[in-house]
Parts: sequence; structure tokens; C-alpha cells
Amino acid sequence: MQRTSHKPNRRRKGRRNFLAAAALSPLLMLGRQAAGETIDDDDEVVLRFSVTSDVHFPNPPGREPIFTFPCNTQVIQKRRFRKMIDWVCRYSASHRYPRLDAFAVNGDMTDSGADDERLPFRDIMDQGLPPDTKRVLTVADHGFYLSSREHWEEVFGTPISAHQVIGGYHFITLSPPDTRYGDGMFADQIDWVHQQLKDAAADDPEKPIFFFQHYPVSLPEPRDPNRQPQWLYGRSTVRCHKANWGPSDLFGLFQEFPQVIDFAGDSHYPICDPGSAWQDRFSAFGTGSLANLKMLEEPYWKYPEGRYEYAQFYMVEVHRSGRVHLKIVNLATETILPLSFVIPAPGHPDSYLYTDARIDSYPIPVWEDGAVLKVPYTSEHGGGFRFEQTKNRENTQSYRITFRQKGKTDGEPALEKYVWSEFYRYPVPDSIEHFEEGLQPQTEYDVSVTPISFFGGEGKPITASFKTVENRPPYY
Repeated sequence: MQRTSHKPNRRRKGRRNFLAAAALSPLLMLGRQAAGETIDDDDEVVLRFSVTSDVHFPNPPGREPIFTFPCNTQVIQKRRFRKMIDWVCRYSASHRYPRLDAFAVNGDMTDSGADDERLPFRDIMDQGLPPDTKRVLTVADHGFYLSSREHWEEVFGTPISAHQVIGGYHFITLSPPDTRYGDGMFADQIDWVHQQLKDAAADDPEKPIFFFQHYPVSLPEPRDPNRQPQWLYGRSTVRCHKANWGPSDLFGLFQEFPQVIDFAGDSHYPICDPGSAWQDRFSAFGTGSLANLKMLEEPYWKYPEGRYEYAQFYMVEVHRSGRVHLKIVNLATETILPLSFVIPAPGHPDSYLYTDARIDSYPIPVWEDGAVLKVPYTSEHGGGFRFEQTKNRENTQSYRITFRQKGKTDGEPALEKYVWSEFYRYPVPDSIEHFEEGLQPQTEYDVSVTPISFFGGEGKPITASFKTVENRPPYY
């Protein structure tokens, strides 16, 4: 085990103070955090680190790529990566606690693992970060396609799985030995992981243990395979583009260590969805992507327009009381988003805010008074549809647009589409426009738009009626 700092002197508050902080209303707590305030002005920051993943430096011009991502060139990714490093350094230096203790990249730094991708990534990181900022790095499939474990370790000067102490806090990274994926991929490493967790917990059972692996941790079985939507009740702990994404190898072990705060990448799913946070006995967070977005699969559109424009990451701050605050940074606008995640007392599950209990209690989307669905124009097979977003748009994930032939209220609709609220943009757009071309000509339709929350709750629909125009033969 590799340890890089000594145990500092510190003041610790007792369990009573931990739970007193946890007793604050979650909505009040998150509201105050969104306003940029701290719960206790004397609760100073004692550790700060950033977390990102899936940077995907592609190959430079001249080599045939293994993976082709349109709009993602090495020039763009170099610029974006430098921008992130510059931002986290400036942010840290501007605060009373001015240090950036660690910089974490949770896998898929490159597309294929070739040196002409990996070396530029490493050099930008080394040149941009302060010399005393520790690197916390994992590797997964995209780091191995044209390379090996040994060469990765040689380039970055660190084992692919490591345990280090940074500022008195334990950071554990776990990487697979090759491109394997699925349940059992970490079977040969479970004993090592268990020992690292025991060592960290024995050092200080009240402190969080920060754990990093590329693939999300999944439950051994779906929460409830018969309930819908499946993305709420599948195996994945954190919100992913697939309901059952990620191996389950670590789940049972983490449940024994409630102070574990786990970070996972791979999904490319935007971390400003509150489903990116999950807690039961331990805490888990998705880390999104610095390259491009992947959304939920069917019935949703997995690849939204402009998916290469959005990049988000965490600034994580640990406070003297033990409270851990994950701030979400939107790199495109270099702003901290209103949504943030707070762990008042790591290791005390009775204080956790992001459990599955949220599913039934999360706010339902509500329209503004007088909200209407507009149909600015019609075409042979559809038309244009426009509506203002819900009053509580920060709770709205998407909208279901349902088309029925006029007067038909039962049976299957003529057509149904799901569109995103574009919550991954900041600021979130005031209105949504949808263009449809999948209907019959010269037919009357009733159309309804139903808002859907991040946890599947549905608001009341707004409706309109229209008629498609006559089918016009092509001009010869």
C-alpha cells in the first residue's frame, strides 16, 4: 500500500453533532448550498479535490482511429482539458483554503490507449497542475486497446490500482487488468480491496474513504424487475444510459463500509441529474464525461443534439465537521450549478439524503398557470410543437408527447415520443420545441404533453388539437 502523507492533528466533533447536522431538512440544506452558502461558516474546508472521467483524447490526424466520435478531435479535447485544469486551479486559489489536494480522472482518458493519445493527456495534466496536487487515476478498456497494464503504469508512474493517503484521507483506485467487463471482472482483486478498506477504516472510522473505479457499481439483482420505468429499478446504483450497467462485484463489500464514497465513470451520463447520486449503506456518484453525453436508452433518444458541447465535473470539498460537499461544475460556462450533493455525516446511513426513498417523495412537475401547447405550423406528416417548460423545471427530466387521432381516447396512440427537458444545459432553456414528421396526412389529431420528473413521477398533461395538411405529390 502506498501512502503519501502523515496523519494530521485535527479537531473532531462527536456523533451527536454529526446527526444534528443531518437532521436539517434536506430541501433546506440543498437550497442553502445552491445559494452558495455554507451550513456553518466556521466549518472550514480541510480537503479539496476534483473528479472527472471519460476525457477520451482521440488520436491525432494521420492514424486511423479505432473509435470515431464526430466533433471530438484531439485539438478540442486538449483545449477542454486545459480549461478544466485552469478552472480548478483558479477556483482553489480563490478560497480561504487555497489548496487543490488531488486531481482525479476516473478512466477512459484516451480512446485507444496509444501513446500519441496518452502522452498529450499526461503532459497537459503535469504542466497545468500544482506540483503538490496528487494524481488519482484509474484505467479501463479504452486505456488498454493499444497498450498494456505495464506500459500504462510506466507512463503515469503509478500502479493501475493504488491506495494513498492525501491530506489525512484515504483514496483507493481500482482498475481491471485488461479489457474484460461484467460481473466477476474484479474477482481476483476482491481480497486486496477488502484489505485496503479495512486498513482505511481502522485508521479513522469517522472519515470517508474515497474509492474510484471506472465502471459503476451495480446491485446483484434489480431492485424490482417488474416495475417501470426500468431505469429506476434496474441494477445500476447511479443513473446510467443502461438500467443494468456495471459489475456487482464490489456491492456487498461496500455495504460493509458505510464511509465509502464511490466514484464511477463510463456511462457518460450528465451528473446534474439527481439520480447520479445514490446511497444505501454506502454512497455512490456517477462522474459523467468531459467528452460527450450519453442519455437513457429507449424510449428516450440516447444521443441528444449538441452532446459534444456539454462537459461537467465535481469539485469535492471536505469540511472540518466531516461534511462532504460535491459541487457540480458546468465547464462550458465555467459555472457551479445550483444542484449539489451533500453527505452530512459519511459513515452514518441514517443521515443519507439520496436513498431510493426519493423515488416516491420527489416533487411532481407542475406547469405554470395558463401553460399552453402551441402548434405554430402543420405539415403533411406532423408539424412544429412548442411549450414553455414547467414551473419547477429543475425537477423535470423529460416530456412524453402523445398523438392520438381525434376522438380516440383508448388503445395504443398513433405515435408517442419522449423528449428531454435539456436539463444537461445550463441555464436550462425556457421552452421546448419538437418537430414531428411521423403522422398521416390530412388527419386530425389530439396531442398531449406530460412532464416527467427525474424519478418517474408524472405531472398533468397540457393538450392541443391540429390537422395535418393534404399529401402533396412531388413536383416533376
